[in-house]
Amino acid sequence: MNLQAYANHRKAQGLRGVSHVAVLNAINEGRLTAPAVRREGRSWIIDPALADAQWSERTTQGSMGAMGVGKAYSQPYPSPDQVSQIKGVPPLAVSKGIKAAIEAQLAQLELQKAQEVLVYRDDYDRANMAVLAQLKQRVERIAPLLRTRVPMLDITIFEEVERLAREALESVANYDYSELAE
Repeated sequence: MNLQAYANHRKAQGLRGVSHVAVLNAINEGRLTAPAVRREGRSWIIDPALADAQWSERTTQGSMGAMGVGKAYSQPYPSPDQVSQIKGVPPLAVSKGIKAAIEAQLAQLELQKAQEVLVYRDDYDRANMAVLAQLKQRVERIAPLLRTRVPMLDITIFEEVERLAREALESVANYDYSELAE
């Protein structure tokens, strides 16, 4: 049966899609596929029983059709090789939700940037290094200050204070500040 004959067959059954153009659109959109339809030269050969089953399975009709004009709304079904390529891809609604969440996060970052709340990592690293340098200078001055302020203490106590200060500074210096705390 050709396109027009199949369209007439659908019309006789009281179904929608009763023109050869509607049938051709169903083929092009993937609602009618082999073995229900096959191409022979410039013509289409349609098995009406298989085509009716595919059409009803792969076409959803709204109360008034798509956009209220009586047409059947269709979602073309991907071929099996296309399905294997899109496994793991989230549904459109999930993708839109993810996109909306990302856009909200970007908008929040832009707002924080405008409010000058965000700090650039390089600025953070420079500030950290400046604080550590000040800490080192102050700790290194502890032992000499103790010598002048407490003259009666034994030199071994000053050496112990210097050793403890050096250990404290080394432990701070060995910490990897390249990774920011979460």
